[in-house]
Amino acid sequence: MIVRWCLGIFAALLLIVILAPLFIDKPLRRYVERGMNEALAGYNVRIGDIYLFPFGTAIMVNDLVLRQEAHPEPPVAAFPSIVASVHWRELLTGNLVSSWILDEPELHLNLQQLRAEAEDETPVEKRGWQEAIKRVYPIKINQVRIDNGSLTYIDQDPDRPLKLTRVNLTAGNIRNIHSPEESYPSPFRMEAEIFEKGHGLVEGKADFLAEPHLGVEAQIRLRDIPLERLLPVTTRANVHLTGGILAGEGRVEYSPQARLARLDDLAIDGLKVDYVHVAATAAAEKRRAQKVKKGLGEAKESEWQLKVDNLHLTRGAFGFVNQAKSPSYRVSLNDIDLQLKNLSNRFRAGEAEARLEGRFMQSGDTFARAAFQPTKEGVNLDVLVAIVDTRVPEMNDLLRAYTGMDVVGGTFSFYSEVKVRGRQIDGYAKPLFRDLDVYDPVQERGKGLIDKIKEGLAEALAQILENPQERMATRFDLSGTVEDPEASTWQIILQLIRNGFFKAILPGFENREGGKGDGNGGE
Repeated sequence: MIVRWCLGIFAALLLIVILAPLFIDKPLRRYVERGMNEALAGYNVRIGDIYLFPFGTAIMVNDLVLRQEAHPEPPVAAFPSIVASVHWRELLTGNLVSSWILDEPELHLNLQQLRAEAEDETPVEKRGWQEAIKRVYPIKINQVRIDNGSLTYIDQDPDRPLKLTRVNLTAGNIRNIHSPEESYPSPFRMEAEIFEKGHGLVEGKADFLAEPHLGVEAQIRLRDIPLERLLPVTTRANVHLTGGILAGEGRVEYSPQARLARLDDLAIDGLKVDYVHVAATAAAEKRRAQKVKKGLGEAKESEWQLKVDNLHLTRGAFGFVNQAKSPSYRVSLNDIDLQLKNLSNRFRAGEAEARLEGRFMQSGDTFARAAFQPTKEGVNLDVLVAIVDTRVPEMNDLLRAYTGMDVVGGTFSFYSEVKVRGRQIDGYAKPLFRDLDVYDPVQERGKGLIDKIKEGLAEALAQILENPQERMATRFDLSGTVEDPEASTWQIILQLIRNGFFKAILPGFENREGGKGDGNGGE
C-alpha cells in the first residue's frame, strides 16, 4: 500500500511538471513582455514564447525582438534563444546568482538610430535596461556566454554594411563573488570576425559593478582588418579610403580611476587616403575643423593617456582633392613608408620620432624626419623635409586652377627645417623651380607668338615666386611665436604644414581675390 501511495504521488508530481508549462508559459510570456516594456524608455520588446523549466530553476526565452520606438525598422536586436538558470556551482558556495546563455544574437544599428539615441536626453542609466533584464529572470547575473553572435551597422549605404560576425563572448564572476580585493575581478574573452576578412580578440578582466561606471583592462589583438570597409563612414567627413589592411595589438584600460589606450605595434599596408574638398560641404568642413581644433585644445592630462609604441605604414598614399576649383586638382604623396615611434600625449613618455619616405606627385623623392616631445612649457619639435625634383607638369591641374597656365617642362623641389621650443618657432621653407617651360593655349591662339607667350608667363610665374630668375627660388622665414599659447603638438604641426608648405609652394595663390599670400623674404 505504501509503495502504491509513493508511486501515485510521484506520478502526480510528474504530471504537474509536464502539464504546468501548458498553463504557465503563455501568461508568463505576457507578464515578462509587459514588465520589460514598462521598464524600458524609448524601446519596446516582443517575445515569441517562454518555457519555464521544472521547479522554476531555469527559463528559456525564444524570439525576443527589441525595437527602437523612434525608428522601429530594422529591429535593434533579435535573440533567437536566451536561457537563464541558477548558477549551481556558486549555489554550493552559498551565493544565489544566475548564468545566461545567448545563442546567435543579432544586433542591427543604423545612422538614424544612433542619431536618435544621441538626441534623446534620457541618460542611459535611466533607460530601464537593468530592470528589464530582471523581469526576464530576477536572479542577479554572474556569468554570461554569447555563442555565434553578430553586429551589423549601416551608415548611409545599405549595400555596404559594417559587420562583426562569429562573435563569441564569455564573462564570469560578474557579481565579484571571488577575489573581491582585485581591481578587475571578472575575467572575460571576446573574439569576432571583422568586416568578413579580419579577426579580433579582446581578452582581459573587468569590474562590472564599479561606480559610477564599469572598469575594464584588456589586451586587444587585430589582424587582416580591411580598412576600405570604413568608406561609408569616412565619406561623411570627406575622407575617401581605398585599400588598406590593418594588424596590431595593444592594451586599453578604462575605469573611474584610469583611461589608457596603448598600441604596442600597429601595421597598415596599402592604405590610400584622399581628403576631398567640395564647395557644397565647405561650411560643414569648417565646422569640423573648428571642432577638432577645440578638441585638441581642450585635451587635459587628467583624461585619456594615449601612446603608440610603434606604427608602420607601408605602400601608402595621401592626397588632397579640391573639387571647389575649376579645374579640380589633386596634390598627393605616394609610395609612403612611414614609421612612428613612442608617440604620446604625455610629456613623461619621452621623445617621439617619425620618419617618412615617399614620392610627391608621383615623381619627387620625398624625405621627412621629425622628433617631438610635449613639455610643461609647450612643445619641443624638430622637423626636416626635403622634396627633390618633382616634375612640374604633374602639377598642371593645380597651376591651371590658380593661374590658367600649363607647364611642359621643369622640376620643383622643396626644403624646410623647423625647430620649435615652447612657443618659439625658428625655421625656413624653400621652394625651388628649375628649367620651367610654360605656355597658355588660349593666349597662344590669340597672339600667335609662342615665344612671347612663354616669356610672359614665365615672368608671371617668377613674380608669383618673387624672384625673376631662370632658377627661381624663394626662402620663406617661418620664425616667430606660436599664436595659441595652449596649442597642442598637432595644432602646431598642422599650422606649420599650412603656412610653410602649401603657401610656400605657390605663394600668392591662396586668397588671390583678396590679394597676394603672406610669404615673404628671398635669396
